[in-house]
Amino acid sequence: MGMKDNLSTHTMEGVDEQKIPNRYKSRPVPISEEELDEWRVPAAKRDYCAHKYVELMQCFLKENDRPGSCPHQLHDYNKCQYLEIKRRYDVKAIREELAR
Repeated sequence: MGMKDNLSTHTMEGVDEQKIPNRYKSRPVPISEEELDEWRVPAAKRDYCAHKYVELMQCFLKENDRPGSCPHQLHDYNKCQYLEIKRRYDVKAIREELAR
């Protein structure tokens, strides 16, 4: 199962776009496929927060993977993941509400 299959339950397909609040509409990944390939970002990490993952990996490389060396980047990545998961739950709730 690919990444798109994994996220398909959290999309707004089949729902009237006019009824969806803007903050829940699809948004592009802020990093190119070429950059994702260059940084060898795993498929499981290729979501909206991929750019934060790359920033974290850049910091780890710069700091030679020292434990605790990139707390700000790690926090930013984890926060992005948290907000993205929260958004997906909200999207699911909106889909269920609009499907009634």
